[in-house]
Amino acid sequence: MAFKQNTLKRFVNKIGVHKSTECWEWMGAKRGGYGLLWVNGVNEEAHRVSYSLFKEVPSNKFMVLHSCDNRKCVNPNHLFLGTHQDNMDDMSKKGRAKRGSGNNKAKLNEDAVKQIRIDLDGGTSGISLSRKYKVSTSVISCIKIRKTWKHVQ
Repeated sequence: MAFKQNTLKRFVNKIGVHKSTECWEWMGAKRGGYGLLWVNGVNEEAHRVSYSLFKEVPSNKFMVLHSCDNRKCVNPNHLFLGTHQDNMDDMSKKGRAKRGSGNNKAKLNEDAVKQIRIDLDGGTSGISLSRKYKVSTSVISCIKIRKTWKHVQ
């Protein structure tokens, strides 16, 4: 990402420093809570621009992650490079992952999972449970071996 001369000036004019956290919060346009800055005819994520301006230009195979977990933060000292898996691991480790029915893609809820486990223990087949709950047999299998819905006892 090559920058025109005024990019740094435009960047700095769109941040406000949060004294207690030392986050540089983005005051400009946002999408999904992340700052955006128009650079060379394209909307770039502001935290990625910050990393490029103050550290190094990251390759496209790396994401720019936040150690502070503040999407609006563009403080280069709060940013680090990582893979998508690093981002998912960090999210999970910090308890930010949406589990169970809190995940908007979940087709089941905690009560259904409890009942599925009771039914499986009672001898009900995974095929019949997959039909009953309108999920695949692999979903039932993952529930059974506790690969998914681990938080449900």
